[in-house]
Amino acid sequence: TKVETGVVRVVDAAGAPPSAPFWLGEAPARTAELSAAVGRLRAEVEQALTAGGESAAVARLESVPGVDHVAALQAARYLEAALRALGHLPTTNRIVVERFFDDVESTQLVVHAPFGGRINRALGLALRKRFCVTFDFELQAAADDDAVTIALGPHHSFPLSQVTKLVSSSSVADVLTQAVLPHPMLASRWRWNLGRALIVPRSLGGKRRPIHLQRMESDDLLAAAWPSLAACQENAPPGPIPVPDHVLVRQTIADVMFEPLDLAGVTRVLDDIAAGVIDVVTVESAEPSPLALGLLNGQPFTFLDDAPLEERRSRAVPQRRGTAALLDEPDRLAPLESAAVAKVLDEVAPRLGRADELHDLLLDAAAIRPIPEVARLADELRRAGRLQDVDGCWVATERASDWAGVDLDDEVAADCLRVHLERSGPVTLEELLDNTPLPCGVLRGAPLGALRGATAIRRLEGMGLAIELPDGRWCARHLLARLHARSRGDRRRRVEAVSVSDYLAFLVRWGHVASGEKLAGRQGLLEVLDQLSGIELPI
Repeated sequence: TKVETGVVRVVDAAGAPPSAPFWLGEAPARTAELSAAVGRLRAEVEQALTAGGESAAVARLESVPGVDHVAALQAARYLEAALRALGHLPTTNRIVVERFFDDVESTQLVVHAPFGGRINRALGLALRKRFCVTFDFELQAAADDDAVTIALGPHHSFPLSQVTKLVSSSSVADVLTQAVLPHPMLASRWRWNLGRALIVPRSLGGKRRPIHLQRMESDDLLAAAWPSLAACQENAPPGPIPVPDHVLVRQTIADVMFEPLDLAGVTRVLDDIAAGVIDVVTVESAEPSPLALGLLNGQPFTFLDDAPLEERRSRAVPQRRGTAALLDEPDRLAPLESAAVAKVLDEVAPRLGRADELHDLLLDAAAIRPIPEVARLADELRRAGRLQDVDGCWVATERASDWAGVDLDDEVAADCLRVHLERSGPVTLEELLDNTPLPCGVLRGAPLGALRGATAIRRLEGMGLAIELPDGRWCARHLLARLHARSRGDRRRRVEAVSVSDYLAFLVRWGHVASGEKLAGRQGLLEVLDQLSGIELPI
C-alpha cells in the first residue's frame, strides 16, 4: 500500500488472486532443463508443420499433458506464423538473428535463442558491451528466456552474420566482467557480501539500521576497495576498468557471473556456435516476427540498461493490432499504397539543377544512363573533363578506371545497384538490371536463379542495405521503411475520426429525424427495429 524510506507497508490480500508482477529487479529465469524441453518441442512442431501442416502440429501439441484442443490450435497457429516470418523456429540447436525497422528509421536486432534468462542475459550484456566498444555508443538492450534484443541506430550497418562473431568463448568472461560493472546487479551483490561479512551492520543498538544508510556506507566501501570503478569518468583512462585482487570484489564478481547470469552456459553456447553444433540463421524483415513481440513489450525486469520504460526504443516498433493479423495474413508486409510510393520516390529523386549535382550523382552511382533532360549539364562536365562516355553511359572521370571492361569490381557493381535501388522502390531483379548500366558480363548474362546469388546483390543484402520482399521484388531497406511509414499514414488518415458537427449530422439522418428521412408504417418500424438490433433498452 505504501513504500517509505526503508519500509514497505502491506496489508492482507484477503484471498485476492495475484496480479502480474512488475518490478525493477531481477526476474527468475527458466531452468536449463525446461529450456531444452522447449527447444525440442519447437523442433518437433516445426517438423510437423512442414510435413503435415496445422493439423499435424495440433496433434503433436495435444499429446502434451494438460493441453486441450483450443490451446493446441492457438499455439500451432502462433508457431506457424513465426515459422512463416523467420523461415525456421529457434531452438537450442538453432539461433535465429532478426533485424527490422522501427518508426524512427532505426533498426532493432533480435537474437532468438531459447536458452533461458540466465544465458540470454549474459549474452545480451556481452553483445551490448561489444557494440558499445565497436561503435562507441551506448545501446538499449533487453533479454528474457527466449530472446535478446538490441536497439540500433540508423548509422549501425553491418552483416547480420557478424553478430555471433562479436563475442567468442575465449573473451566472453572478460567482456561480461566489464559489462556488469555499472549494472545494479553488481551493486546489490556487493551490499549482500558486505552484510554477510559483517562489515556493514544491519542493526545497531538493537535497532535495524535504515536501508538508505546501509547503501551509503556500501558505496563508500566500494569506492575504497575499487577506486577505479567509482572514479570520475573525465579522469578515467581509456580502456577496460581493472578489477582489484580483493576478496570481496572476487566474491561479488563470482556471484554475479553464476547467479543472475550463467557464464559457463554462455561459454558453452559460444563454443557450440563456433564448432557448428548450433546453427545461426539470419533474417531481414520489415516488421517484427510474432516471437519478437513478447520481448519488445517486455517489463522492466528484462532491461539490461537503465533507460526507463517510457524511453525504450523498442516501443517505437510498429506492430500489427491483434494476433489475428499475424496469424491470418500470408505476407508479413503490409500493402504499399501506390500514391505513397509515388510521393516517396518523388522525394528521393535527384534534383539536378547544376553540373556539380550531376557530378556528385555520378561519383555515388559510378555510372548512369544518359538523361536527356540534363544533357546540357553533361556537356558542361564533359568540356571540363569531369565526365566521360563509356559504353553509352555517363561516368565520372574519377571513376572511369573502375568502369573499364567487363570484369567489374564487386564494390563498384554494388554501388551502382545500391544507388539505383534507393531511387527505384520495390522492383524485380530484371527491372533493376534493365535500369542499371552494368556491363553484360557482370550480371545480365546469368540466369535468374544465379542473379539472386550474384555477388553484388549478396553484398548489398549482407550489408543490410537491400531486402527481398515476399513477392520476390527487391528494395532498399531504408527506402522500404519510408514507404511503409507513408503508406501507414495514408491509411490512418482515411479512418480519422470526423468532427462533432459531422457526427451529429449523421445521427440526425441515421435516427430518421431530418426531413426526408422520417419513416412510417410497418416497413418503417421493421427498419428501425433492424437498426436497433442488439441494443439493450427497456421495453
